[in-house]
Amino acid sequence: MTTISVEKNPGEEWDNFVYHHPQGTIYHTSGWKRVIESSFKHISGQIITIRNDQNKIIAGLPIYFVVSRLTGKRIVSAPFALYCDPLTSNKENGLQLLKFLQRIYMERNFDYFEIRFSIWSNLLTANDANYVSNNVMHVLRLNRQPEDLRKIVKQDTKQSIAKGKKINLVMKTCDEKDGLNLFYKILLMSRKHLGLPPIPFQFFNYLWEVFKTKNQLELVFAFYNGRAIASKLFLKYKDTFFSEYSGDITTYRKLCANHFLEWESIKLARSQNYKYYNFGRTACNNKGLLFYKSRWGTEEKPLYYLFCPAAKSNRGKREQGFCYNIARKFFRKSPLFISQALGHLLYNHMG
Repeated sequence: MTTISVEKNPGEEWDNFVYHHPQGTIYHTSGWKRVIESSFKHISGQIITIRNDQNKIIAGLPIYFVVSRLTGKRIVSAPFALYCDPLTSNKENGLQLLKFLQRIYMERNFDYFEIRFSIWSNLLTANDANYVSNNVMHVLRLNRQPEDLRKIVKQDTKQSIAKGKKINLVMKTCDEKDGLNLFYKILLMSRKHLGLPPIPFQFFNYLWEVFKTKNQLELVFAFYNGRAIASKLFLKYKDTFFSEYSGDITTYRKLCANHFLEWESIKLARSQNYKYYNFGRTACNNKGLLFYKSRWGTEEKPLYYLFCPAAKSNRGKREQGFCYNIARKFFRKSPLFISQALGHLLYNHMG
């Protein structure tokens, strides 16, 4: 006999379950919940759990209530996460979680709910029309020596790495929280160049506070003549290095600092005995970024979004929309202080 319920304050028991589940990620943990709720006051999280007759957790799914006057009310698993599969050992428990979620969604009269699946979920069914796949992730296996990893990198990317080394770029890791300010400054300039709204600094501040002490966060910089010109912030969990947030100073882009820093970070991940280097999510229509990530010997894996009602699935195509492209042009041209203020405003309605 099993029982299913919602738990508001998941603790060590839940985190142990996540850690030992094959599909458990950092996005399932109570730490991610603390980061999201502390950073964004319009989002609150809970965990749906299934327990056996010995009161032991055997399945679970984090859910987050996103409430905004601008973008409406929805349930997401999980906000700002690469993916967040329902954690089950069989399809029956997975369907039980989804049915319970649907009941919560209907009782609370939310607009829709959304779950972000990976290809490894045992709930995915081939050609299921309820799932939308507009994004992929690229994963590099680290089960080779560095010289063998280098062999699977495409020639043009090898040349870019070599250029960074030739001009004496240097990678440095940062364990001091003050380094977040430098990282954020580079990130702001990079996202402006791309036409993307700045992520609020408070999000990175809480990431550091929650995950750095657990050795689950890594911050690295590429320096040229003593100046930081590129940076990457990684989340580390179980066997995977997640390349989540990065930026560079575009006026130095010809120095190939991104390629140099990527390669040095891959070597760092391997030296710390991680098995996978995850390049993160990419929209299927972002040809430039897809090409870049494909040059490293990666495996491309689809990501699936489940929307209920299914009519909301067009939200997964926002990066192909007219309004999205207009907004990107605005953020490219607006002064940094304006885009930063608007970014803070927009992220208080996102998730």
